[in-house]
Amino acid sequence: MEYLILLIVGMMMLYTFPSDPDFGWHLMAGKEVLEGGVASTDPFSYTMPSYPFVDHEWLTNILMALAYPTIRERGMSLFFTLIAIFALVLTIRNPLSRKFEREYFKEKFILLFGLGCGVLLPYFGVRPQVQSWLFLAILLRIVLNVSVWKKLRFILPVLMVAWVNLHGSFAEGVFVVIVVIAARSLRFKKIDYKDLFSVVLVVFATFLNPYTFRIWWEVWMQITDSSLRWSINEWQPALFSVHFSYIILLGLSLGLLYIYRNKFLLEEKVLYLFLLVQGLSSTRHVPLWSILALPMLSVSIDYLITEIKNIPFAKVRLKKVYILLLALTIVILFFEIYNGVSASRKLGEAEFYPKGAVEYLKAKNYDGNIFSTYGWGGYLIWRYPEKKVFIDGRMPSWRREDVPNGELASAFDTYKMILSGEEDYQVVFNNYNIKVVLWSKNEKLALSKAEKKVRELFKWLNTNFSDFNLLQDIKNSGWKMVYEDEVATIYIINE
Repeated sequence: MEYLILLIVGMMMLYTFPSDPDFGWHLMAGKEVLEGGVASTDPFSYTMPSYPFVDHEWLTNILMALAYPTIRERGMSLFFTLIAIFALVLTIRNPLSRKFEREYFKEKFILLFGLGCGVLLPYFGVRPQVQSWLFLAILLRIVLNVSVWKKLRFILPVLMVAWVNLHGSFAEGVFVVIVVIAARSLRFKKIDYKDLFSVVLVVFATFLNPYTFRIWWEVWMQITDSSLRWSINEWQPALFSVHFSYIILLGLSLGLLYIYRNKFLLEEKVLYLFLLVQGLSSTRHVPLWSILALPMLSVSIDYLITEIKNIPFAKVRLKKVYILLLALTIVILFFEIYNGVSASRKLGEAEFYPKGAVEYLKAKNYDGNIFSTYGWGGYLIWRYPEKKVFIDGRMPSWRREDVPNGELASAFDTYKMILSGEEDYQVVFNNYNIKVVLWSKNEKLALSKAEKKVRELFKWLNTNFSDFNLLQDIKNSGWKMVYEDEVATIYIINE
């Protein structure tokens, strides 16, 4: 087990940086707070500078900005790797409200650890949301164990104060507490007013942040933004991705939970379904569902072991099934690691991001604004802070009806319409003094996988769907290519 943990730690560290497109703006947002306080409007874009930006990760951004100059890339990777490993170990060792079956504990732990790593690896990175895995693991150990809950329920708001200032997933914690207490009250057919007061304190704790109640406005905006499901890869339904570890965990946990459904408490089953629906509707919630699915699977395995103790040859058969599952889990885990390492080589700064192009732009210092792909927004904020961006990873849900003069109602919607040809890019470029186009030679950066699938479907159906090509059109309009490498091209307007 120890060697397996060391292997996973090493592999996670190996390929976690710098593949996340938002890493750059996290660093710069933290720097902005350190230098001028928490921002109330957007400091990085020229399309929506007066938008009431809510930085729901402001404290994490500060910590990243302070740590990065000292510990650099590998130090950051190690830190987030340790958070993920601690969350996973804490999750697997969560007995809920029961005592563990000690027989086969080590074997069960190794199996669940490998399976859990396989589920979490595709979502892992130097990303603030990794902290939510640890917060949820701690929360579940408190709220799902009645005796622990009675002792610690009034210190839960302290956990929530930290969570709300570190990442916007705090809302998940609030919903979990509400779901569990509501289901528990239904099970006991009475309301414990101490529990109710604890829920009130938990909700109140979420207002203890620089944005007070506006933090919930940000959460509501993302929850109700249906376009995210088709525009951003990590928000798309889990059905759009083939993830073998997730499929195995889903099948095992659902199957055994159904078999032993009468042995689980109402709040456990309701919460499992609540998190499962979220995971199915959006892949970014799959890790949060797994934080509950793993201990519930662990408990189900204990029930299975207890049930077959007196059945002849049952232990022998169970051991064979265990070996088969462990072998399958290890194969899939190494497949996930291989994919991660391969992706890391393609997502390095020089291979994925426009490092050379940015150096060229800095040297030339062209007049006017830059229009670039969505996936490079965070990188440009970090590596080319002298210029503001059209769009970056913070902005998909930013929309407003009251639009100040000279700004966009939604930079993301305008960006998508420019790429599809629904919006005349020349008008937008003239309005925002855009004289440089920095574009990727990989179309996947400009369009999400979900959007590409929709485009392919529309073509297959022979519907009236525009196959507009922005880069080809600006070439035909007289823009001049001044730079090209294996990653990016730069065009300037030929005046």
